[in-house]
Amino acid sequence: VEQGIADRIILSRTLGKIATIYDKHLHQPEKALKYYQAILEQFPIDKRVNVIRKRIEEIKPDTKARSGKGAKDEGTN
Repeated sequence: VEQGIADRIILSRTLGKIATIYDKHLHQPEKALKYYQAILEQFPIDKRVNVIRKRIEEIKPDTKARSGKGAKDEGTN
């Protein structure tokens, strides 16, 4: 059981590091977003959840602009 917990801690930290590399160093927020979201899905009680949610909200407008989806497209479903 302890090994499983250790593995999950390592996975959570690794996903966070990958997200940070894409986000802050490679300036690829679209890819970072996938890793941030994976942390929220797989580790919903992680101590970084609030910080990650805030960063996702900061990234989302940027990823929409990069993909060509502006504010005018959001209301058309």
